[in-house]
Amino acid sequence: YFGPGRVCVEFFFVLSGFLFMSFLQKSKDQPIKESLLKLYKSRVLPLAIPLVIGLVSNIICNLITKEFNLWGYLWYIKVMLVEMMGLIFLRKRIKNDRTFTLTIVIIMVIALVLKFSGLLYSFGYARGASSIPAGMLIAMIPKWKPRNKWIILLPLIPVFLACFSIVCFNLGDVEWLGIRIPELILDNILYPALIYLSFCLEFKCKFFSYLGALSFGLYAFQCPADLLRTLGIKSVWLLFVFIVLATVLEDGGKRFIKHIRNKHNIT
Repeated sequence: YFGPGRVCVEFFFVLSGFLFMSFLQKSKDQPIKESLLKLYKSRVLPLAIPLVIGLVSNIICNLITKEFNLWGYLWYIKVMLVEMMGLIFLRKRIKNDRTFTLTIVIIMVIALVLKFSGLLYSFGYARGASSIPAGMLIAMIPKWKPRNKWIILLPLIPVFLACFSIVCFNLGDVEWLGIRIPELILDNILYPALIYLSFCLEFKCKFFSYLGALSFGLYAFQCPADLLRTLGIKSVWLLFVFIVLATVLEDGGKRFIKHIRNKHNIT
């Protein structure tokens, strides 16, 4: 009912880059193998169940349609992991902080040119390489800590509304000289600002935390929903209910197992 989903994917990339920066700083003095293992444990294992279900659904769907698209909606996970592994190797080689930051900026600029020239947009890696570094760069900016924390809402609310408007009213497709200017502003200015300001606002809400726990499942379970669509279920609302129920059950299952493990002190 709203704008194209593609303009939301970059938000995940920027957010991933923002969170990845602290991981990179903590692991910069560790061996490469140890850093890669920690990346796997922190990024892949928490997503394992929806990820496996999504990939299996894609395989079955490919067999039915006789098309090969293993990753489907999950392509950004592949791009994120490949590029993060590359950044870990790069960090091990470049010890100087300023040189590493400059390298990140160069990667982002080159990827932006490739992405908005259309040369590598559909390939996906240019999209990740233009947005993950953007998140890493804003993570280097010290947190803004005003005396009254709610002052952060003054810039945060208009930034959020600008993001919301571009996404919902499909403004990302507006072009000038062949470049989608609103999408460029959204991906590399508004999204980074939204994430930076959100993390400056120290605010906890159980409902938002629960939504965060469900977020990847809501995304990944589009794959089995796509399989159901291929099998003949065309109702959008029925598929939406399936995605929500599958996500809630998967998260509830994980919480139940965690509760049992904690109760019996199982490591």
